[in-house]
Amino acid sequence: MSETTVSAAPPRTGTLSGPPAQWTTRARWYTALNLLGSLAVAAAAGAGSPLFVYDQGLWGFGDGTLTVMFSVYAFTLLVTLLIAGSLSDHVGRRPVMIGALLLLLVACGLHLAAASAEWVVVARAVQGISTGAAIGTFTAMVSETVPPHARGRMTQIAGTIPIGGLALGALFGGVAVALAPAPSVAVFVPIALLVVVALGAVLLTPESSSRVAGAWRSLVPRVAIPRRVRPEFLRGAWLVSAAWMSSGLFLGLMPSLAHHTLGLDTVAASALVFLQPAVAAVAGLAATGLAPRTSAVVGALGCAVGGILLIVGIGTASTGIVMAAALAAGIGNGLGFAAVLRPLSAAAHTHERGGLMAAIYVVAYLSYGVPALVAGQLATVFALPATAIGYAAFLAAVALVALASRAGVRAPGAGNPGPGATTPGSGIPGSGAAYPTPARSGGLEQGEKK
Repeated sequence: MSETTVSAAPPRTGTLSGPPAQWTTRARWYTALNLLGSLAVAAAAGAGSPLFVYDQGLWGFGDGTLTVMFSVYAFTLLVTLLIAGSLSDHVGRRPVMIGALLLLLVACGLHLAAASAEWVVVARAVQGISTGAAIGTFTAMVSETVPPHARGRMTQIAGTIPIGGLALGALFGGVAVALAPAPSVAVFVPIALLVVVALGAVLLTPESSSRVAGAWRSLVPRVAIPRRVRPEFLRGAWLVSAAWMSSGLFLGLMPSLAHHTLGLDTVAASALVFLQPAVAAVAGLAATGLAPRTSAVVGALGCAVGGILLIVGIGTASTGIVMAAALAAGIGNGLGFAAVLRPLSAAAHTHERGGLMAAIYVVAYLSYGVPALVAGQLATVFALPATAIGYAAFLAAVALVALASRAGVRAPGAGNPGPGATTPGSGIPGSGAAYPTPARSGGLEQGEKK
């Protein structure tokens, strides 16, 4: 971890106008289009799950290669987050987003041209680089370009959009496999068009972070977490891990499990894969007014219950119990991730937010990719159902640790309320619902000028 905290924002080479005081028509449009762009980036990744199973039948590769296709995306994304996660804090949000979206167009082209498993692996690697550069930057940009009173809610929505995109991509990919004569064309041409729209939205959006010295130094692999939020970040990491492990399980292993263990056809299997991340997205959007303490506890419990139900459902080959597991894990994912993301983002200064968002997503995608990769390799030795049961047990254990640590329940860096004090608007001491952190104090960051 790298220390980036200073008492005030460092000198900047440009002057920012700041976010609008109230919603304007233009601000609504570019915010909506930026969220649509974030959805397209994630949908491109989620569409891979059913397409990989289709490619497996077409080209005849094994389950190990299938898992590599899934996991190489997560690993290149992770490396990009470590190298370039805080780059937008130095060069601005828009240059990073433009580069990331252009790379995603290249990845779409590679998917369309793929004639073997190796082509798909390369396309997924490029896609991971693109998403790694885009995902935290999108969240930071949306957070910084909306009116101050909407910042907390919009940050949570922006953080929830990626998991919703994964869900829609998985469903869209499954329907394309079942109905389209050329599934890759049916999936990646529309996504490429959405990416072009997202490029336009980025150009329309005002720059929210001026240039700051140290761009080259920021490329040294690191996780940039301000010292004052590290304790809450570390507690929250358990909950982020459980939340994204659940999505990795459903998006990485469930396509094959649904076919071979539950005996579902392509459309039904895609719907089952869609269910968990879709519920996660809905839960995250519905929880914008929920206190972080409540969201964290319910989120951890949901992930634990989801893991336990999945063990039973796979062991008995019961589609109904697996669906119940998807519902529980989805609620856990959506609420748990929101409980960590929103207060951490609120505590960050502008020049810290890109790096901190990247650090959160480093934990998320490590948890999303590593267990699925390990499970895929173990599936070549043990039966896939047995491997998935082991994965589900590990998920439940991590979720219970997150519950025990009560991750993400206080606003970082805010200190403790005085004796008998409550946080404004919540009535719950120490809940962190409305501490006057830098991101909520009238829309200005500490050390910045109008």
